[in-house]
Amino acid sequence: MLALIPSADPAETVSQEWPALLGLEHCALADEGMPAAHRLSLPAGTVARLLPAGRDALVRPAPTDLPLLHAEAAGLVRCDALARLPLPGAPCMLVLGARGATGLPARGAGPDLLFLARALAAALLR
Repeated sequence: MLALIPSADPAETVSQEWPALLGLEHCALADEGMPAAHRLSLPAGTVARLLPAGRDALVRPAPTDLPLLHAEAAGLVRCDALARLPLPGAPCMLVLGARGATGLPARGAGPDLLFLARALAAALLR
């Protein structure tokens, strides 16, 4: 998260620096807004479908929509984590992908995911 402090482009930091820092295969900011650099563009309703009301973060041990959320890294990702970003405007979420189940803890990851999402949201709003 310290990588966000000097970042001029938080979405680029997430996609380019976070995978190595977090030991993951893929990290991305995904939103339903207009396509933008270093962001995954999602069809309308995707965030609500994947993170229904009252669910702001989750780890998925066997996701079925890998190409949509992990693009070119889809072939490497076997489990992922999603966290809603508290931002105004189009729905956004943080997408993290791991090669194996040990890359993302199945239990107790909610607070950590929400922390990452809030830190990213704060960096995007500055």
